[in-house]
Amino acid sequence: GRYHTMCWTRGESELQRRVLRSSGLESYFEQIIVVPNKTAVTILEHLLPAAVDGQFAIVGDSHDQDIVPLKGLATVRVWISGSKANQHHPKPDVDSDVIVLQSVGDLLSLIR
Repeated sequence: GRYHTMCWTRGESELQRRVLRSSGLESYFEQIIVVPNKTAVTILEHLLPAAVDGQFAIVGDSHDQDIVPLKGLATVRVWISGSKANQHHPKPDVDSDVIVLQSVGDLLSLIR
């Protein structure tokens, strides 16, 4: 099937877009949503209105900021556990419905 792809990221807009461009991931997204903080308010005001048909998958490297807040909202939650973002955090208790992958490369090999 065909899916609408969005990147929901935290930070300064132009910096985040440069990071996506340099990573080679920018072309995978039809929409890029940059918010100053990932909170319940930014989920309601920026992310959920952009979700097509109300269904979406979240792929994130921050368990606490990307995966946990979208429990019950995202149709699919994928946590990239091997990201540098997780190097200094203890392994969290992960819900049984979360797909855990080591790297973005693992995700790309699944969708290609």
